[in-house]
Amino acid sequence: MRVLTLPLSSINHYDCYFNLTDELGIPRSELEDASGLLPQSLVVLHAWASSALNFSLTELLASHNLVNDPVNVIAYPQICEALQRHYGLSREATVWFDLHGEVDKEHGTRAESILSKLVQTEADQRLVRNCTRFGLGIKWALFDGVMAACVHKAYPI
Repeated sequence: MRVLTLPLSSINHYDCYFNLTDELGIPRSELEDASGLLPQSLVVLHAWASSALNFSLTELLASHNLVNDPVNVIAYPQICEALQRHYGLSREATVWFDLHGEVDKEHGTRAESILSKLVQTEADQRLVRNCTRFGLGIKWALFDGVMAACVHKAYPI
């Protein structure tokens, strides 16, 4: 049996996030208050948390990994660069995106490998397709919220 090893980051996952929000000037007390979230963000938060707690491994890999990992590998390094270049954020503040872009290469590869072993029947394939649609729906709800708030100014930010 082959054992895979991954280099571990010396940076705590939450510290990466707080480096970003601190530099953006968002008080940590506001991060704990869901009342300021956009309606779409609340739906996304509930859907992700609920699925993470209740879905099978196959459902999670399809709805979370297949939907997010390939996008993150491409988009997160670009977001990292754009936040630094256009908004003057430091490298330390944007490392959350940079690390996720890198780590999700491995996550995506592993998810595909596991699914190739788990998905054996037409019913399994149908489940994966439905879960992928679910994950895409969550992602689009998040993007719709950003569009409504930032482009259409539908919500005060």
